[in-house]
Amino acid sequence: MAETSDDSPDVEKLYEYGERLNDAKDKFQHASDYEAILKATEEGSVKVKQLAAQLVPKFFKYFPTLSDRALNRHLELCEDDELGVRVQAIRGLPLLCKENPEHLPRIVDALGLLLLPAGETVERDAVHKALMTLLRRDIKSEFFCDG
Repeated sequence: MAETSDDSPDVEKLYEYGERLNDAKDKFQHASDYEAILKATEEGSVKVKQLAAQLVPKFFKYFPTLSDRALNRHLELCEDDELGVRVQAIRGLPLLCKENPEHLPRIVDALGLLLLPAGETVERDAVHKALMTLLRRDIKSEFFCDG
């Protein structure tokens, strides 16, 4: 596959950013690494976007000043042309509001909208699983019930 050899330096860079963030005690000092991951969601190949879709939610809670940008980038990945990118991004949505519940309404709205056009079974299943994860986690939330 030609794409694999073409994008391997970019994939390696993303792994380096992820490892640095993983190892850092004060992750905020590595905001430029997280910003590079966010940039990869816009410009990368399929493999780069899939890896970025794993890394964005993993480190989301550490960068509150970048949360709007990260959420927007991640939601754009949920609408990517490539099924693998969309599914990976959808699977990461519940992680975005795990420790940031203020994003729950927007993420649930996005999942509801994604459920409608989800033509592929794997994509529909990913949306359903993400919604169920959020429902189980936040069953008493005002967002899901009136009381």
